[in-house]
Amino acid sequence: MSVLQTLGGLLRGRVTGQPVPLAMTIALTYRCNLRCRYCQIWKEVGPELSTSQVLAAVDELHAAGMVRLGLTGGEPLLRDDFGDIVSHARELGLFTTVFTNGALVPGQLPHLRQLDAVLLSLDGPREVHDAVRGRGAFDGAIEAIRLLHRERVPVWTNTVLTSHNIDHVDFVLDTARRFGALAAFQPIFEHSYSVSGERVEQLRAGQQRQAEVIEQLLRHKRRGAPLLNSVPFFERILDPAWKQTPRQCLAGRYYGAVSPRGQVAPCPILLQARDLPDGRLVGYVEAFRRCSRQIRCTGCNCIATVESDLLFSLDPRAVLNTLGHMVHRRSHQPEARTPLPTGDAP
Repeated sequence: MSVLQTLGGLLRGRVTGQPVPLAMTIALTYRCNLRCRYCQIWKEVGPELSTSQVLAAVDELHAAGMVRLGLTGGEPLLRDDFGDIVSHARELGLFTTVFTNGALVPGQLPHLRQLDAVLLSLDGPREVHDAVRGRGAFDGAIEAIRLLHRERVPVWTNTVLTSHNIDHVDFVLDTARRFGALAAFQPIFEHSYSVSGERVEQLRAGQQRQAEVIEQLLRHKRRGAPLLNSVPFFERILDPAWKQTPRQCLAGRYYGAVSPRGQVAPCPILLQARDLPDGRLVGYVEAFRRCSRQIRCTGCNCIATVESDLLFSLDPRAVLNTLGHMVHRRSHQPEARTPLPTGDAP
């Protein structure tokens, strides 16, 4: 992501008072090859934007100031035109990432090499990861990390903290160290594609234990561990009244999301909100300007939204954290052939 372009977009937005879509997520599909215990996004399968429609949306948002594009799903690698979309984004000079479960990475390596980072879900050792995502999911994720590491593609792991994996953060951190990756953590929270709120509550770790682990991660971060999260992110999660802190939610002002059908939401979490404006009908920039007017949100623990709020509000520690990740990406070097971790701690 161009720092100067980002700063220029923030300045333009503050001077004009108009939303600027600096960072956009496009959910390419709701289809998914896994059935994770806390997610039911696969039930939303329906019409999807065509290749030309996706590229047109990217062009329009780029012309309006977009400098960062996140591709997600469902499982975005299920799209036959994934490579065409990635190539187009790279031609525009966008900082481009994809969020995947890793199972389809081997067949998409030529396209994944073009990305600035690949985000993969990693819940913990084999027995923990597979209990959430299905048998064989762990081996697929680790093989994907190994292949991407070999190809010198930066990897960011994402771990949703639940009662099942709250005691396995060291395994995830050790895996990140082994493969030169960055690890991200966030507590489970209810969103548009969650299973029932009751089920989410059953999966949530106890408040005291979760706070202990967040404190542990904060100490790791301050000692230089390969964590994607910024220090202020962990501080926000630790604050029992963090929803009432001065952090301003900038969803719909500097970042947003596009659904597989073309609706535009302030953030990926709200893609199932009712009456979202349709970018195909009114244009994606206009839809972005309209999308947050009728939506009120009480806050979330999502690393993507909280870190974006901190970054675009120019929190100095969040800015330095992002700059550090850019340096990490540019200096990313694979080590010698690395044995795969097993279900035990590496």
